[in-house]
Amino acid sequence: MKQILLFLVCAVMWGQYTPPSGGGGSGAVSSVFSRTGAVTATSGDYTAAQVTNAADTTATYSNPGWITALAATKLTGTIDAARLPSTFSIAGPITLSGSGAGQFIAAAGTTPSAPSAGTLALFFNSGNSNHLSVENSAGAVTDLQAGSGGMTLISNQVLGSAAATVSFNSLGSYTNLRLVIVAACSGAVGNDDLFIQVNGDTGSNYSRQYLLGNQGTASAGQTLSAAKVGAGIPCASAISNNPASLDIIIPAYSGTTFLKLANITGNYVSSGSTNSLGTYTIAWKWNSTSAITSILLGMAGGSNFVTGSSFSLYGMQ
Repeated sequence: MKQILLFLVCAVMWGQYTPPSGGGGSGAVSSVFSRTGAVTATSGDYTAAQVTNAADTTATYSNPGWITALAATKLTGTIDAARLPSTFSIAGPITLSGSGAGQFIAAAGTTPSAPSAGTLALFFNSGNSNHLSVENSAGAVTDLQAGSGGMTLISNQVLGSAAATVSFNSLGSYTNLRLVIVAACSGAVGNDDLFIQVNGDTGSNYSRQYLLGNQGTASAGQTLSAAKVGAGIPCASAISNNPASLDIIIPAYSGTTFLKLANITGNYVSSGSTNSLGTYTIAWKWNSTSAITSILLGMAGGSNFVTGSSFSLYGMQ
């Protein structure tokens, strides 16, 4: 070792060797990435491929094995069926949102295996006309579709101001319709008749037969071939805050074989006393076999429906 050092000293003295500048010992360099002096790391010095376990945020990865978990909040856009397993679980509630109506689109299938205790399986049952069904952990299946006796709300209208008419122009595809009304009129008289017209027909093509019980007295009557027939409701000027309640069933409204009939039942507070009640049953007929595609409600005496009157239309299978 001493001999080597002596040789280097002599070589320097004789001008045969120039030691490197800047220190750093064996292998020292004068620049890094074209930078000299006290070089520090700078963005872009290395690519992701040159760094172990680094991911390139500008690149696209196709199902990389090193991703073992990902928060749901990181997912955006549409997830197509090909990217999902045949079965999977979602913890917590599911919220559908956006500019349009949220929806699930799923193919119908047979009854699945019974779910675990405390959970329910929701599915479209191909064994029951593709009705929406639910299965509990005991394997019991309940049909949720309207065809099992339920109703589907088509439209609900609550008046924010008085209105002369209320209309329903989109009736959906059902077997029967049910119209539930809680309303009062604005006329100066004790009551007015709520009329029902369909398909824009304003001709004298409507008839009714009624049975009425009013303050203990029964009566009956009929109206034939008129333009405006229906059921009586009290006017707010007679007894404030007392409406009529009507339940109207229109069976087979979309058929084209028979004349159209409706069953109307209702009750109301008679004019003069809040303790005087009336009730009625009405048979209503439209003299046409055409399918009903729209419904118009109004007051035969020309009064308005008062603010707060409500009209709920349901479809029944």
